[in-house]
Amino acid sequence: MGSTSLFSANLINHFSPSHDPSSVDLHRRDTAPDVIAPALLNSNHIFTLTGTSDISELAHDYYPSTTPNLGTNEGDVRIASVSTSFYPGWQSSGSDLVISSSDRVLFYFTSSTINQVSSAIVPSILRFSVVPGGGIEKAGIIPVPTSAAVLNIVFHTIYGTSCAQNFPSTDDLVRAVDALPNLGVRAGALVRPDTPTFSVLQSHAPVRPMDIYALAAHHDIVELAIASSTHLLSFPLYKIGDELSVRIGATYLKRLFHLHMRWKDSVKYLLQKIPPLHSPRRSCGFEDQEKVARMWALGTTLIIGELDWSEISPRGIKNVYEPLSDNLPCSDCQEMLKKRIQEVVTELVAIKTMIEV
Repeated sequence: MGSTSLFSANLINHFSPSHDPSSVDLHRRDTAPDVIAPALLNSNHIFTLTGTSDISELAHDYYPSTTPNLGTNEGDVRIASVSTSFYPGWQSSGSDLVISSSDRVLFYFTSSTINQVSSAIVPSILRFSVVPGGGIEKAGIIPVPTSAAVLNIVFHTIYGTSCAQNFPSTDDLVRAVDALPNLGVRAGALVRPDTPTFSVLQSHAPVRPMDIYALAAHHDIVELAIASSTHLLSFPLYKIGDELSVRIGATYLKRLFHLHMRWKDSVKYLLQKIPPLHSPRRSCGFEDQEKVARMWALGTTLIIGELDWSEISPRGIKNVYEPLSDNLPCSDCQEMLKKRIQEVVTELVAIKTMIEV
């Protein structure tokens, strides 16, 4: 298993419903941080469960009507995947709520701690219990139809801890935040600027800005929408289809369109001003300097009329105007052109490039 943390526990003690999970005899074979092991989610530890040849008998108390497929290894050793963050004993108060993900990874929680965040979460989880109406005491292991990767993010968000060490994908982050209302929690109440999950989402915005913006818009997480919108100036708005439009909603869609309109108007305004003229000389008079104005107008036409607006950036502005100076025989004209290019670039950077709320 390489440097993956290994735990060993007696199978009978581990799965006995009367046993306090916090007292399981766990022996770490190393102190390495969470790592990605082959064929395992990086949010899992591996527990080696030994001491019996029939796992179904011992699991029956947790699964009254079903037998979990925890997998087998050679011989009498049984393997079960357990969350590295939410494992038995991670809370000193013990665990009275055990969840199994759709890919059969176990998560251990204390219901009283979760209730401090929202009293709606535990009842929402109990809806998936194989013992309807039995309460948390009779629920056993609750099979939740969600992947371990998503559940890991969900409960890190609930507990206010970071999932960054597990390198979550953008898609899993989006699914996790979308799942919060199903647990009776408003996403915006838990994903705030001062939370680790907000920071992780924001770090994904430069690569997947529209996905993060749509997520923020859908759940009205204003600060996240503002942060992600700064990366959307290069996004072609014609690619926003019906489904994405519905998810974003009219308010945030309007804000995004206004951002693009302000950006275009600001760029056009900046480019209207031609480079200044230098003092006339015998070799370069006012008439000679008109060539600079014509070249600038040509570059402006190219930018506004032909370039994709997604290509308009400080670098794009330089790429259009700087080559024009090569055709100017006058060094003063070249200097005036370069000065104006730098002014445009400086003012372009200063333009507000985020939605207004």
